[in-house]
Amino acid sequence: MKKEIRGYIFGILFEVLVIIISIPIWTFAENKVKANNQIGLYDDIPISLMIDDFPELTIQDNDDISNLNTGHLKLRNQNGFKKNYKLYYLYGKNSTISKDNIKLAINGKVYSLKDMKYEEKDDYYYYLIDESSLKAYEDVETKINIWVTSDNLDYSGDLQIVSNFTTR
Repeated sequence: MKKEIRGYIFGILFEVLVIIISIPIWTFAENKVKANNQIGLYDDIPISLMIDDFPELTIQDNDDISNLNTGHLKLRNQNGFKKNYKLYYLYGKNSTISKDNIKLAINGKVYSLKDMKYEEKDDYYYYLIDESSLKAYEDVETKINIWVTSDNLDYSGDLQIVSNFTTR
């Protein structure tokens, strides 16, 4: 009976000892990961952007988006912390449709490229659409519509638009 009691006592002492030793080791490892993340050993991952069902272009002179095809942008923060981002619409310089004829709607809010400021970089004009943030590991889906107005639209030749979306 004494041997059983001694065995239980040693078992309990061993388990307590393992817990006492593992807590500082765990805390050290956790702090090491946090420190590495703060000094940049784990890079700041940019917001990922996926475009699903990029909408077909249609010619329309009003801002009624109910009859337009809707596409989706999926934004994802793959970082373990909150991250700010800017969403840009890119209009290609080699597009044959004037940027003054392009309109787009993001979650129902209508933008006309001719009324917006842009940055010129490489082969694109960058139009700032949204500035926001995502929580750690958060996903957001955005609805997009793009259409062309017929105001002064030149129908001669091949009509094409080179465009994309990006985040910074």
